Amino acid sequence: MKIKSNKKGDIPVTILVLGVVALCALAILSFSFSLSKHKQTLRGVEIIQRANSLENNYCFYKKIGLSDNQAREFIGAVYDSELGGTYLRLGYVYNAGFANTEKIEVIYSLDDFCD
Repeated sequence: MKIKSNKKGDIPVTILVLGVVALCALAILSFSFSLSKHKQTLRGVEIIQRANSLENNYCFYKKIGLSDNQAREFIGAVYDSELGGTYLRLGYVYNAGFANTEKIEVIYSLDDFCD
């Protein structure tokens, strides 16, 4: 017994399957590109969180009776005579693309805290 196949439905089904596969591929590419951009924008948040954490450590060390020099040494801060105060220099190098790298340096003052 021979099974009849419907030749009229083969082309639309093939086009539908190819369209769904192309749409899924486009969605995956879109998410991968947006994820890389999203990671770059969150780099600033990481820097501020790190600076706030070190600031809290600095205040804690000063409250327990350490001198300014000892507290600065523990967290890696420096006294800058040109700027006239205690500063954290936080530097990060990150991948900004396929072959591009960028360095971010943030100078964070600690003089207005720990009152």
